[in-house]
Amino acid sequence: MANSIVRYTGADPNGETNVMSKITVITAGLMSLAEMPKADSYTLRLWAKAAVARTVTAYIGNTPFTMAITTAWKVFKFTATAAADSTCELYLPAGTYYVWHPMLERSTKASDYRQAPEDVQENIDTAAENAVTEANTYTNYVLQDYVTIEDMHSEIRQTQEEISMSVSKQITRSMTYAEVQAGNALTAANNTTDNKLLNYVTTTKYTSDFKILSDKITSAVTATETLATYVDGDFYNQITNEYSSAITQTANSITSTVSKTYATITTVNGIATRVTTAESTISQQANQIALRVTKAGLVSEINASSGQITMSSNRFVINSTYFTLAANGTVTASKTSGIAAGETITLTVTPADPDDGDCSLSSISVKNGEAEVALTNYTFTMPAANVTVKAVFDKITYIGIKKPSRAKKVGDIVFNDG
Repeated sequence: MANSIVRYTGADPNGETNVMSKITVITAGLMSLAEMPKADSYTLRLWAKAAVARTVTAYIGNTPFTMAITTAWKVFKFTATAAADSTCELYLPAGTYYVWHPMLERSTKASDYRQAPEDVQENIDTAAENAVTEANTYTNYVLQDYVTIEDMHSEIRQTQEEISMSVSKQITRSMTYAEVQAGNALTAANNTTDNKLLNYVTTTKYTSDFKILSDKITSAVTATETLATYVDGDFYNQITNEYSSAITQTANSITSTVSKTYATITTVNGIATRVTTAESTISQQANQIALRVTKAGLVSEINASSGQITMSSNRFVINSTYFTLAANGTVTASKTSGIAAGETITLTVTPADPDDGDCSLSSISVKNGEAEVALTNYTFTMPAANVTVKAVFDKITYIGIKKPSRAKKVGDIVFNDG
């Protein structure tokens, strides 16, 4: 950890709350206060105290002065001659020090404390900002400061092989205002939050592209929105939203995609970053339609063809008063939960009996992930992991013969426990 000096708000020698310097010294050493051109005499005046009593040495040029700093405020005054260009310094042992109203002047006598010109200007600027803030509080922010920058661009390109068009627009807005709470807004903000003055910079960028080829047409639209927040000039928080949509059309397919990426970067006692991406895609062909939605690692898919519809998702929710799921057959297990590795499980296969024809079992399999689990006479041994049972039923078509009675129906195969 390095030595540091920061602005600190605490009780001054008069017992009033004021801003002062807090100096934390890890490794003892010299701290420069000011450069001193050659002159007859300089006088150093300052108030100081320490967390634990310390002996500090002040140097005006080459002349040392001993400062016995205690835990209570004490004023120190020293005068010396600078025979050559030199510096005014403090030699500080390890410890924590508080310094208020330090002043070095070209004089043989210490005068009353007065602020440096740059400090006076800073106070003037602060007072002006506070006046605008209070005015905004009671005038619905009529006096907000806005800076707007716009950058727009459009382009059309044409060659023998393609025609393409693009349009882009970027808008940057910056505004400064005080967060206001109900009641006495300024007082409440000063008392309850360090973020009483926030600076916002908003950037929005739009881009659209359209391209025509002999065998393909593509179009895309993107938007990026960034909101950055700064406190006292330091980066505090940034939120970025990126949106994108695209359509690709060929002679035998249409694919459309919509995506969103949400990213946050926050600096509060460290740096934390979070990125979330969501995307949906629809792919359409003559014999198939596929839908896919992804977000934060979760995927849901629906694939529809003339022969079947396949759905996969982390969770299925059906809200309906009347709901029927028709299938060509069912498979039930002698046990579905609380199964120990090594147990024998028996499957019961029941083909359906639709109005337009019977069904029969075409294939059945049991898998542990991608590994096949041995199945004998619809019975298998449970491995030390979950398994998936998949069965395919086909309809039976009767040509030129009478449909058999229910008692002779193909596919009525039942295996019971035991």
